[in-house]
Amino acid sequence: MRKKTIETGLFWKAWLRILEECETGAAIIVEGKKDYLALRELKVKGHVITLNTMGYSRVLDFLERSNINRVIILTDFDKEGELEADKLGKLLKRSGIEVLDGLREELRKSLLISKIEELRNWVNMLIDNAPSQVFLKDLKNEIGIIDQY
Repeated sequence: MRKKTIETGLFWKAWLRILEECETGAAIIVEGKKDYLALRELKVKGHVITLNTMGYSRVLDFLERSNINRVIILTDFDKEGELEADKLGKLLKRSGIEVLDGLREELRKSLLISKIEELRNWVNMLIDNAPSQVFLKDLKNEIGIIDQY
């Protein structure tokens, strides 16, 4: 069995693209309150929707009423979360909502965690152990994000 390695560069590229998508109107859908709080602590702006409190039909209604036509599904990366992401993604796509599932896949590939609520600790660990803040600045410039985080 091959051991998974940390893909720091891939993570930061995916994470900064997620932040950029949120800044431009995409919503994030997570499973529960702990996931919601972790993203808010990481300064994710815009709509973060919890699936467990709203359910599929209310999520869809909210997106339609709010004129949100792009979403990022960030359910956990365990078997249950993957099934939820697949089911929700199909429903949203049938309703004409763009699901940015490439970002979910990039994030999943770059992490050694299975739960979104662990993301806050992951980000803090990466920042604390980063050899240079220049690397993060270069990534932000590469994808066109103004240094405001």
